[in-house]
Amino acid sequence: MNRGRLGAYALWQIRDFTLQRGIAIAIIGALFLLQVRLAVSGFGAAGVDVRMLATELLGPFLLIASIIAINGIISSDRRQGHFRFLFAKPVSMVRYYLQAFAVHGAGVVAATALFLLAFWWMSGAAMPARTVLYSVPAFMLLGGLGFLFSAALRNDWILLAGTVVMTQILRGRYENESGMVATLVNWLLPPLHVFGDMRRTLGMGGMPETSAIVWPIAYGAVAIVAGVVVLRRRAMAG
Repeated sequence: MNRGRLGAYALWQIRDFTLQRGIAIAIIGALFLLQVRLAVSGFGAAGVDVRMLATELLGPFLLIASIIAINGIISSDRRQGHFRFLFAKPVSMVRYYLQAFAVHGAGVVAATALFLLAFWWMSGAAMPARTVLYSVPAFMLLGGLGFLFSAALRNDWILLAGTVVMTQILRGRYENESGMVATLVNWLLPPLHVFGDMRRTLGMGGMPETSAIVWPIAYGAVAIVAGVVVLRRRAMAG
């Protein structure tokens, strides 16, 4: 593998992310920030806490941004046949897509920082700088699952969105239950439930418990490893 060529591909990956996904993420962010503007201008709920509003909006913003960022990261090249040109030269397919994952993850973190800066500009209320750290475990979990699904399937975003919805439903159903099913739901499904408290803690300037940060990162890392295994074994032309 030519490391220089892989590094050159990073420039193309950054450009493609910005044009194909970054603009869409920016539009989504602007729609969420419109709610902040309405609240600040007096058209929202009376006495609304704009910081709390931003903290709550950050969750769905990052969910949508992560799905946009990871959608088709592998499956699009398989579906459109781009892999024939990408890997006609000696470039490691696994390293190429892991690099793409890193580029897209960095893009989501940057988008989060810009979202918070725009919130500060619009509301005059600055969020703690560490709030941007929320995007790291969030993208690692959602992006890791998306990476696995994209390595295995063509319509990966549907499975990712369905997994998020089903996880929320099952965790809500068995949150206060005991028994084998509740235990399996708690330990096997993605730990999306840790993000609510994580956002609020960071938004108030605190630091979440280490386990709340490590759990989604570790879960996402396992999904990425599984995706690499699938990527190695499944033919791109399949």
